[in-house]
Amino acid sequence: MVIGTRLQLVSRAAHPDCGKAPGTQRTIGKAIVMRHRNICFAAAVFGLLLSLAAQTPPAAQGNVHPNAQDDARVIAFTAKRYEFNPPEIRVKKGEKVRLKVRALDRAHGVEFKLYPEGAREEGSPGLLFAEGQRNWKLEKDQEREIEFVAERPGTYNFKCSVFCGWRHPGMKGKLIVEE
Repeated sequence: MVIGTRLQLVSRAAHPDCGKAPGTQRTIGKAIVMRHRNICFAAAVFGLLLSLAAQTPPAAQGNVHPNAQDDARVIAFTAKRYEFNPPEIRVKKGEKVRLKVRALDRAHGVEFKLYPEGAREEGSPGLLFAEGQRNWKLEKDQEREIEFVAERPGTYNFKCSVFCGWRHPGMKGKLIVEE
């Protein structure tokens, strides 16, 4: 197929788009280019759809994240200026937990220590978060779900990680993992 050349044909019937009479010349070079563009566009759309299908998250493909189970214990707590409520959360070792956190008055944050108080920060952490992070921003009046598995017993501190005023350094809580 030659693209971009201008071909001249003698038409035997009137062309419906241009209305030229039989026996006159019309250019079909543009028609070939337009047909080529349509094929390229269709190929690009098909390629985009294939790439989106290849990037589908693992959960949508049937693989479930090992820490994201439906049998998680749900614990709700709130953040407001200078305090978490409740300030202490207790869970059992090996338990899957889904925290539902809401900032009541303004944006806050919650950052967890991954190792218990007094323990060396080596080896696997005592808290395994499903999202692979330990710090979340909490927007005002929006609930944030945080999932983790409590792997090792001990006391894990958490604190506000978004400056919220002069008593911000005292905005702390404890997550206690019991045997």
